[in-house]
Amino acid sequence: MQTFNSTIVASVVIGASVMLGWYILAHKEVVNVNNPLPGSVQVAWEGHVFAEPDVFVLSIMVSEKAKTTKDAYALMNTKVTEVKKVLIDAWVDKKDIQTNQLMIQPEYDYSVPWTPKTTGFFSNHGLTVKLRKLDSVNTILDKVVSIANVQIQNMTYDLDDKESIYQKARKLALEKARQKADDIAKNANITIGRVQNINENGTYNPVYPMYGMGMMGNYAKMDMSNGTTTWGNISPGQLELTLTMNVTYELK
Repeated sequence: MQTFNSTIVASVVIGASVMLGWYILAHKEVVNVNNPLPGSVQVAWEGHVFAEPDVFVLSIMVSEKAKTTKDAYALMNTKVTEVKKVLIDAWVDKKDIQTNQLMIQPEYDYSVPWTPKTTGFFSNHGLTVKLRKLDSVNTILDKVVSIANVQIQNMTYDLDDKESIYQKARKLALEKARQKADDIAKNANITIGRVQNINENGTYNPVYPMYGMGMMGNYAKMDMSNGTTTWGNISPGQLELTLTMNVTYELK
């Protein structure tokens, strides 16, 4: 059995095209012969995977105000029904429309100290919507924001199934880790044995289109003459997934 006190660092950058609308842009491998376990060699692989999003997640808030809770709730329900009609008419599946908040609260007048007076009630209904037809995003946004008292609170391009990409990246990572370990072993005149330990760390960065103008968004352009709002061409771009694999091999 041989022990090593030195550290060997090797970097390899490659490009590879793959199927399913995603690809590995580049990766690097770092090999440390520091003996994390007695008589072992550790190979670390870092990969960056870029994929085209297949869903657009939208957070919508409908707000209304009235003198009574009953009236505020009724007005809010009317607007929610109108929003849902826009979505369903655009072929959004009902299972992709989910309520995430429902609240009714009073509004107070604090002009007289120590004696707040109820002046009305706010009713809020939040929806989380998943749009699967990305070419319909701009049209749907235009129609939703044209409804009074409707706010766009957040929007995200995402992947519905991230695990399939992780699996592809993981398989390639393990293959490359083994290749590098074998290469190091050959040059160091040692023999690589079985895998002793595998550690995986991954990060995922969805795309959040910036929003401003209150809750309307930087992509929205408001016509001040009639109060209407139109959205520019929001582009999905790419999503980045980073996966780091640390594999420890036994030295024979």
